[in-house]
Amino acid sequence: MTRILVLDDNADIVALLRMVLEQRGYQVMTGRNGREGLHLLGESPIKPDLIICNLLMPLMDGMAFLDSLRQEVEWSAIPVVIL
Repeated sequence: MTRILVLDDNADIVALLRMVLEQRGYQVMTGRNGREGLHLLGESPIKPDLIICNLLMPLMDGMAFLDSLRQEVEWSAIPVVIL
């Protein structure tokens, strides 16, 4: 099953993306900011196939998250869609 990580601080957007993606058969993980995204990536033994990330989030925005993601060899090839 294809796994997608959705990072956004807007609960309505997260709920909508989760609903649409799960209806299409994707497994969805969510976080509220880049820090949570990095934590989820570090804790999960199975990495997502795609990350959908908001640009403007508290604590760690989308660009800082992307910079951190690209510095880690095991995560650097995961495709990212920035909202």
